[in-house]
Amino acid sequence: MTKSLVLEAAVTKVKVSFLEIDGLMDETGSYYIAAPQLVDIDLIPPNRSEKQLESLLNSNSQSHFELNFVKLKTPLHPKAVNAIPLKNFEVLLARLDRKGNVKAQELRDALVGLSLHQLFCDAFGIKFEQEDRQNWLRVRMQTKETFWFMGSAIDAYYKANPRIEKFPGQNYSQPFDALNLGLFGKKSKKIKEILNIGKNQLNRDHFGEKSLKRIEMIQRIAEAQMCYHNLKPVEAVKSALALMNYATSDFKE
Repeated sequence: MTKSLVLEAAVTKVKVSFLEIDGLMDETGSYYIAAPQLVDIDLIPPNRSEKQLESLLNSNSQSHFELNFVKLKTPLHPKAVNAIPLKNFEVLLARLDRKGNVKAQELRDALVGLSLHQLFCDAFGIKFEQEDRQNWLRVRMQTKETFWFMGSAIDAYYKANPRIEKFPGQNYSQPFDALNLGLFGKKSKKIKEILNIGKNQLNRDHFGEKSLKRIEMIQRIAEAQMCYHNLKPVEAVKSALALMNYATSDFKE
């Protein structure tokens, strides 16, 4: 949903591997990418409405994705432009990658082990206060990569082993619930309550680096168990947990 509030934004060039894009930073220090940039780098078709784009991104998808446009006024143009927050852009890249968008695939490949947030901070000259913050960002990006890989493996498993489900979404929620139960002893919903975070926020953005590394390893092993041993997704996660011999872990470490 587009917000009516118009914010002032600074602009600088952000180099992402083979691309150089105009990065935006609003008055609060939050980062964005303008909608016209998405067209310029061949990520989305030109002249599409917000609803058309959401329809494109959500076709054949298990979970709904909403583009969160905001209005930003920059020195580049007298009129405010639509822009999307950086986190929203990362999800957009993942959706387009899974739909076979070549440019999105190239961008995601280039970002493996990096963070867009980190690149934007470098471009705007904002330094991290601690070295471990950079390590956290690197590990968080790795868990995002393996999250999508594991999701694709779950999708492939149920295409090869179809079953009639009253609630098809459980095909995806159950393996990740098994992961949370195995590592933390609680499902995602309960973890949100304990960490006091909103329904639409990601639990993993609030985990410590050690917990993120454990999640990343479990997801990699579970993906391999599904792809190479045809294990049911929930069983693949449980097998990965057993192999790693992780029973419980603090939310913050």
